[in-house]
Amino acid sequence: MADLVAIREDRKGVTAVQACGEDVQGHVEKLLANPHLATWIKAENPFFIWAWRKRGERGKRKTWELREIEFILENGQVVHREISHVQKDQP
Repeated sequence: MADLVAIREDRKGVTAVQACGEDVQGHVEKLLANPHLATWIKAENPFFIWAWRKRGERGKRKTWELREIEFILENGQVVHREISHVQKDQP
């Protein structure tokens, strides 16, 4: 279900991450169909998909960009939402 898990002193639970390329739809569908995901989240353990893709203007250096999707409980059902990451301009 997850590619990595992590703990932090300043956060509750054990964070799980499914890592993939930019095509996330299949990963989202499989996770939503997994009955263990609801149990994981109910136990106050965060769960994310981290989708990585290379982006950049034609002819310029490409950089890796993170698309982060969080799974949460809403009215007793597991749902997902994308977390926005605002990038700063690089010199």
